[in-house]
Amino acid sequence: MLGDTVREGRIKKGLTQARLAKLAGVSRRHLAALEKGANVSINILQRVAAVLDLTEIHLADLSLHAGDRERSTVNMPLLT
Repeated sequence: MLGDTVREGRIKKGLTQARLAKLAGVSRRHLAALEKGANVSINILQRVAAVLDLTEIHLADLSLHAGDRERSTVNMPLLT
């Protein structure tokens, strides 16, 4: 689950939700919602992932890859 991945990454880095939210430039409320599994924007997810040094996040059939910070990509299977 995405929220578990974020929570585990935060704990490994020794960050509180408040500190991670500040470093990522998002509200603590959004971060708490993300960790609980609520829907958040990809922009928020990218900011949090960058702080946690997460280079790949899997969301069911969707994966978010962070390579070049200026050129993050989202890969999604196309329905045929």
